[in-house]
Amino acid sequence: MTSQQAQLDDAVDAITAIMGSLPLNLGQRALNTITNVSHGQNKLHLLGFPAEIRNRIYEHALIEDDAIDVNPTGLPQPALLCTSRQIRTEAIGIYYNSNKFRVLIQSWDGAKFTKFYEIFEKNTTTRNLYANIRLSFHGGPNWANLFRWLKVAHAGEMWTLEWVWDLDDQTKEFATVGALFTTLMHTTRHLPWAEAKQIMFSLRMMLAFVDGAWIMD
Repeated sequence: MTSQQAQLDDAVDAITAIMGSLPLNLGQRALNTITNVSHGQNKLHLLGFPAEIRNRIYEHALIEDDAIDVNPTGLPQPALLCTSRQIRTEAIGIYYNSNKFRVLIQSWDGAKFTKFYEIFEKNTTTRNLYANIRLSFHGGPNWANLFRWLKVAHAGEMWTLEWVWDLDDQTKEFATVGALFTTLMHTTRHLPWAEAKQIMFSLRMMLAFVDGAWIMD
């Protein structure tokens, strides 16, 4: 099978999958594009379809049923977003606004996700910046990691724990860390970090009362 024929088959599959939800005129325009290609009138390319059809194809290709895991090493970009600058520009907002993401925090290393936060913030709405993210925590206490997270949160470069807070299903440790973030965002946000970090250090003892490991590093 030739590469063009394979592309044609992929396009037919995608259009067939979304055809039932398309207005009649859009479906006909999509089929006309495919028909022209099959008759050798032009080369098949996603950008040859009307914008409305391209958006439906992006949704079909990029939206996942389950949450997408994000590791500190980064989030691999879907192949579709790497095909061309125009396709990336058109499709990246659909990818970040329509999927749920699970950020895998290991031993409070939230500062390692600043690059993902930057990309996500740039390509999503303010509402989805919070609604589409869930922080998943693993590992034990690590003050050095948490301190770096507090620092980047103070600079506005990473999520805090405030908006994921639910005392009904969290431990005393989470409640205490949440108190540090609340203090950081509502009391010391206007202060230079040199002053804010001294307050964070003074509050570290609250964590030690919960688990002595917080003062071991």
